[in-house]
Amino acid sequence: MRTLVLTFAAGLLVMLAACNGGSNGNPPTQPTPDPAAVIGATGDGLLVIHPSALGANFALEVPIRITETGGGTADWTSARITFLAADGQEVARRELTADDIAAGGFTRIAARQDEAYVLVFQINNTEFDDLTLTLRFVDRSDGELIVVDVPGTTFDGVDISLEPLNRPETGHRLE
Repeated sequence: MRTLVLTFAAGLLVMLAACNGGSNGNPPTQPTPDPAAVIGATGDGLLVIHPSALGANFALEVPIRITETGGGTADWTSARITFLAADGQEVARRELTADDIAAGGFTRIAARQDEAYVLVFQINNTEFDDLTLTLRFVDRSDGELIVVDVPGTTFDGVDISLEPLNRPETGHRLE
């Protein structure tokens, strides 16, 4: 009797192994992860210095182009402009927060997006030789921080406008 039970158990194990342990033979499906955002940015025209109508000495328009090439999406969390002297020392800096950017009507960078924006910074000093714009985003697929530097050399130059600019520090889409 004992031999019969062992033979039956061994046969059952062989059959289970042959049918992949009782499954249908297909590996379990895993959800496809969202693609990670890959973001780049460059200057997109002339920096324009205006007299400010809002208390600062000047308002600086900063045209940029942001592209996403990885197929993911990201939330735009900040934009910091750093003004540099000829020796590379920081002269001043200004930062737009996520709230400032949202006030301009945009916060999310979409998949495969290629769009121009103009950021506005209120500044008190125009004595700088170079600048760097640092953009920060949070990838919506995994929460990773994405930092993109836009060197001053990617802008076409600097222009001066005599028209006062009364737009607060914010961003807006280039029209």
